[in-house]
Amino acid sequence: MEYELMRLAEFISENWSQWESFCEQHGDNAQEIYEQIGGED
Repeated sequence: MEYELMRLAEFISENWSQWESFCEQHGDNAQEIYEQIGGED
């Protein structure tokens, strides 16, 4: 599962503006979720 989370973090990083918009629409903190799945701040 670590590999899958790493790939997800890479995808989010490459599509950050869409990720932020998605999280805002759902009331979530984009940066917090990104860090929880292993993305770097």
